[in-house]
Amino acid sequence: MRARLRAFCYRVEAWTFAPLDPRSAAWLRLAFAAALPFFFWTPPTTPALAGASPFMASLYEAVVASDAHRGLVAILCLALALGLRARLVCVSLLAVLVPLSFSALGHVSRPILLFSLLAFAFVRSDAVRWPWRTAPAGAAAGPAWPVRLMQL
Repeated sequence: MRARLRAFCYRVEAWTFAPLDPRSAAWLRLAFAAALPFFFWTPPTTPALAGASPFMASLYEAVVASDAHRGLVAILCLALALGLRARLVCVSLLAVLVPLSFSALGHVSRPILLFSLLAFAFVRSDAVRWPWRTAPAGAAAGPAWPVRLMQL
């Protein structure tokens, strides 16, 4: 029985802490950066907050639903796709996108995407910036546990 338990624990540890392929992490980074604006941008006619005070609703419309906010999200997603300081960009995107997850007619998947963005902040992006280039020998994007959290 102990041998089976040890074998199971070894498999779980290998599955969780295996080194992540940097090319796969770069493809995931590109796809994730392209998908975020699609899922978070809503039409400007969407009611801002359900049951919010008029002041909060007007503040939301003036700041979060503005073209400047959309431009900031687009710039941050482009920086994430290019792999420029991806950890800092992920945390910045998380802070910028949190208000959009509370819109009245928002997608149910928005909090899940925010959690995935937080998990993706722990993936190294400096090993390979472009997924079609080969990775240097021995390069890894860190352990696989952040990607495993996104899979769960």
